[in-house]
Amino acid sequence: MDGQDQAAKEEAASASETLPSIIDKPVPLTILDDFDWEAHLADHDWTNHRWGASQLTDQRSKNLAEEGHEEEALVLKLLSAVISMHFRGNLPEPFGPMWQDGNRCTPAPQHLGQLDVQFLQAMAKSARNAWLKARLADVACVAGPSVGLKGRGMGEMGAVAAQAYLDHAKEFLAGNESTKAMDSVECLQRAMHLGWKYRRKDDAFREDVWMTATNAIDHAINKKRLGIISTLAEEIIQRQHSLAGTIAEKLEKAADSWFGDDQEAVVDNIPSFYKKAARLWHAAKNTARSEACYHKSAGALIKKARGDRQAMVRADWMVEGIGLLRRHRGDRTKIKELQSELAEIRRTISDEMHSVSHEIDTRDLIAFIEQQVTSTELPTALFQLAFAFSTFTSVEQIKAEVIETSKKYVFQHLFARVVYNDEGVPVERGDAFDANDPSNLEQHMIEMICRSHHPLLANVAVMHATSLVRNRCEPTLNDLLALTHASPVVPEGHEWSLARGLLAGLEHDWEEAAIFLIPQAEPFVRAAFKRRNINTLAVKDGIEEEKSLSDLLGHEDITQVFPEEIVLELRAILTHRSGHNLRNLFGHGLIKDAHLASIATIVLWWNLLRLIMWPYRHRLLEFTDNP
Repeated sequence: MDGQDQAAKEEAASASETLPSIIDKPVPLTILDDFDWEAHLADHDWTNHRWGASQLTDQRSKNLAEEGHEEEALVLKLLSAVISMHFRGNLPEPFGPMWQDGNRCTPAPQHLGQLDVQFLQAMAKSARNAWLKARLADVACVAGPSVGLKGRGMGEMGAVAAQAYLDHAKEFLAGNESTKAMDSVECLQRAMHLGWKYRRKDDAFREDVWMTATNAIDHAINKKRLGIISTLAEEIIQRQHSLAGTIAEKLEKAADSWFGDDQEAVVDNIPSFYKKAARLWHAAKNTARSEACYHKSAGALIKKARGDRQAMVRADWMVEGIGLLRRHRGDRTKIKELQSELAEIRRTISDEMHSVSHEIDTRDLIAFIEQQVTSTELPTALFQLAFAFSTFTSVEQIKAEVIETSKKYVFQHLFARVVYNDEGVPVERGDAFDANDPSNLEQHMIEMICRSHHPLLANVAVMHATSLVRNRCEPTLNDLLALTHASPVVPEGHEWSLARGLLAGLEHDWEEAAIFLIPQAEPFVRAAFKRRNINTLAVKDGIEEEKSLSDLLGHEDITQVFPEEIVLELRAILTHRSGHNLRNLFGHGLIKDAHLASIATIVLWWNLLRLIMWPYRHRLLEFTDNP
């Protein structure tokens, strides 16, 4: 046992020796006694110029190395690395690399070794600049535990960092330079966070922090620095309810006085600051004042909605104002009047809209389809129509396409977006692109399929292919009935409706195709589940009901029923709000007659044809080899 323990200790020691480190040679801490490592940064402006300080420090490190001062050069190399680190916020891992490309990146806390952290501790104690002292102590506190440094030393670094962040923030928060003031808010927030962990029993520090925050809010209200007000008010809501009433009073009075302000940004943000004041009053347990501020916010939104802006934006403001009145016991008669006003605004949205289109040359695609759809025999022609010129969209391919597009067109994916119907009603909202969020990624994949893939498939490929089949084969209802009765995947009792829908599509009567096929999608999917002996019933209040199509396509066992490509396609066409949403819109009577003949209907027709003929798809090769 002793031998095993000794081996484990040697292995741990060996592992610690191979950890990454900036100072990769033995350097005594006493070198700091005679080395003014901070001198070259004495007059540096730390506001938004930290990368410049890092580069300047790195260059001085290289100069010292060339002069033969290798130990001093390593100290400055460490300093440059720590300055360059990007602060992410009060998170479990607050610091990360400033720049990253694949496996290559600038330094982060995980690149520091034990000697690095020991140097940071010593440098933090002697640093003259408050921001630099805070950064060195903070990074040491974060990186220390991962290299075996814990206990009182790390607690001391946390306390040093908290005080230094506060000192830096106090210098600029009440100044006249708005950029430096806003930059310092982050330091004050970090001081609050570290103070809670490492100076919790220090009453003087806590009083100093919140006095600084209160003074900063007062100064920001006078200067109309909205970002500072919002950020620090949120900190008070989350951390210091004893100040909530005082700040709420000040913020409410400020918002009252801003209506006539000449800065558009200030006037536009009045509703949000009334809501912030309402939340502060709620934190102060003053329900009456909180409700009053919510009503003021609603009034400000309604006033904006009656202004001279785009109808789409005005409608959004009116909806938000009505929502606030509903949630906070507003006058019902007034709400009804506002809803009528909202309907009037929405009716003007379509007048402000316009379409953007561009021509593309489809001759190559047409030629390709004519090469693939060649048979004069209906069964073979339908096989070719279903399988010869296109396939279901590959999930991995569309995922890669969406991610690549987000990198290529960055600004297009940075913002949330809203989809309106032709009556100006928002029917779908989407967040900015996030590849790490599965639902967000699926949403953008479905948007890509419906807006980029389906138009060309429907308007060119399917339309031309169906014309070829109709003109050569002259299909009848009996022909299509023979197909639907023969296919084992068609649900029993639905053969005639599916055949009518397929025939309508071949005749380009897409209105009739929509009326017959959209309702058939759900029983078609349900039948596929039952063939796999998967339950499609849900029990509610002791009654068994069939699950909806949306529930079936989101079923945990869906991959046992359909390949993921088919599931994605069906969700895009039938049930997803970011897609065509055919089934839900049709089922609720929201598709007008003029909109039945659509890209969505054509793509649904083609996909159902493929699914009906899916059991026989392997025979396409036989037909192709033996025309």
